[in-house]
Amino acid sequence: MLPALPFWQTITRLADSLATKVNKGSAKQQQRAGFFSLVLLWGLVALLAALLSYTADLPLVIDGLAFYLALSDARLSRFKAIEKVSKEQGRTLLATLLKRDCSRYSSEGLYKAAIEGRWRVTKERMLLVLLFVGHAGLIALLIRLWWVLAERWHPARPGFIHFGRSPLAIAWLLRGCGLPLTTFWTVLPLKASALFTRQRPWQLAMLAEALGCQLGGPLLVNGQRIQRHRVGPSAAPQAAHLARLRKLAISGELATALLCGLALLAL
Repeated sequence: MLPALPFWQTITRLADSLATKVNKGSAKQQQRAGFFSLVLLWGLVALLAALLSYTADLPLVIDGLAFYLALSDARLSRFKAIEKVSKEQGRTLLATLLKRDCSRYSSEGLYKAAIEGRWRVTKERMLLVLLFVGHAGLIALLIRLWWVLAERWHPARPGFIHFGRSPLAIAWLLRGCGLPLTTFWTVLPLKASALFTRQRPWQLAMLAEALGCQLGGPLLVNGQRIQRHRVGPSAAPQAAHLARLRKLAISGELATALLCGLALLAL
């Protein structure tokens, strides 16, 4: 696991500061402000990345630094910590990860949300690992930046229901690019037949069947109860299920990098 650098903390502070200044007015004004804020912040970093790409005397160093920034992620250690801490501490950690109030979560709800969150992070990282093998460090950094902004301004957060809509669709599509590898390394080793589940939503049902625990169910966001189907076996999720997903995800990242690296050397 790469140590998280303060780069992303700086980005989130800039995002928060910008949103504080412009996230005002009617719903349309907020949505418009969110779009232009995204263009401004992401566009500035993209412009800087392009300039570095064309003018750097040591492109491999720039590429390596970009990958390091893209793959360094403080969320990983927090998800791991949830496996061992008390329910109260776990709620606090989960709230920082999901950006919503988790103070009323039961142990079952805590581990459900943590498993679903870790699954999303794993899909992101699998795509970044592929870009690492393809020597596309700056592209990986820009994709990670898009995800960071989409999460920081997510409509589920209080006051961002209109402001944070702009990056969501592309963030979802990019995350989906990591689904095949994530499925290969985390679902197939546990239960290949989970791929053919008929429950919906399919991704969540597949993961639940593979881990052997129930996922889904009602979700509390901004004080509103969102109804979702429960999927998978009846067994309640536990810390062991979260740990199993984490270990498979890390193994999958390393195996993907190793296999792709060997394939490139063989060419």
